[in-house]
Amino acid sequence: MKKYLRIGAALIFVFAILYSVFWFYQSKQVRGIVDHALAKGAIRLGGVNSSFEYSDMKVQGFPLSFDVTIDNPKLNLRDKRLSLEVASQEPLLISSDVIGYKLKVVFPPTVNSTAINSDDVAPIKISWANPPVLVVKTSGLLFRAPKKDVPYESIHYSDSGYSVYKEGEEGVFASSGGTSYNVIREDGFDVIAFSNSNLKIDNLMPFASDLDLGSVDVSGNIKQKVSSDASMYEFVVDNFNFSSEIFSIDVMGRWKSAGAKQQPLGDLKVRLSNYENMVDYTSDAVNYAVENSAFPIFRVKSQQKDGFKSFLYSLATEKYNEGSDLMLVITSDDKSGIKVGQYNFFEVMGLFRESFN
Repeated sequence: MKKYLRIGAALIFVFAILYSVFWFYQSKQVRGIVDHALAKGAIRLGGVNSSFEYSDMKVQGFPLSFDVTIDNPKLNLRDKRLSLEVASQEPLLISSDVIGYKLKVVFPPTVNSTAINSDDVAPIKISWANPPVLVVKTSGLLFRAPKKDVPYESIHYSDSGYSVYKEGEEGVFASSGGTSYNVIREDGFDVIAFSNSNLKIDNLMPFASDLDLGSVDVSGNIKQKVSSDASMYEFVVDNFNFSSEIFSIDVMGRWKSAGAKQQPLGDLKVRLSNYENMVDYTSDAVNYAVENSAFPIFRVKSQQKDGFKSFLYSLATEKYNEGSDLMLVITSDDKSGIKVGQYNFFEVMGLFRESFN
């Protein structure tokens, strides 16, 4: 009996040693996988000159998990037009089971964003009510090469709301009541769904127009289905709403494409409330952007604004509130082609020309 106990104890001791060697070896692999994923994510967000920096990376969690702590994370987005540094003094946390079937990312609850090449963009601070969480289910990361992409089966992001503060200004500039974001692999497609997404912004671009948007609310529930090579897509808009104190936009419907060379199919309903204000504000914003660009080559004139208002009014399927609100119905099928209301593509082009004459 004692002999078997000694053999059992010896086997447990050997297994513990081998497992410890495995865990510490795999922890180095995990470090490499995380490093590669962060660097590649930065490039996808901001281009080839973008990067992800940190002061230290620690891997803990022995023996049942890998818990990665990334101190002082900083994302450098180096776009040609606008470069940003997004940083936090609080750690980025990434945890995984030993096999790597489930990754959990807990983002810092507070980040600061600073524009590098623009004096017009004030530094901002974003503060979440609770740290945002990203959960990735994978097909397993065990023994994967560190510089290979992480194969995922589903991704889920959620937060319980955040507030945005501008440097030098009192109060909250923008806020959200919470957002969720889901990506699921399904028959060679990435199914992307947004739900419970809402955003509130005060004084959005007040410099671009004499019109003041006031408080802006953006909310929506959108499902998008994209093939792995991005050649086919479909999106369903249960409800998307942009509302301000001077105009609003509501969108509902479905749109599907089987490829760039094929006609898209579907139907969309777009309601524009106070559409004339929308045209005026959008035109002013375009003029501001062009005037402050490297090539200020054109300007939207009053006559063009009036022409576009006339064009939208002519296309409207329904009109409300003495004509200040319009409903545009856009349909596309194999029989009739693309239509806006009762007008086919060529009739729409004809109305466009007439509106600007």
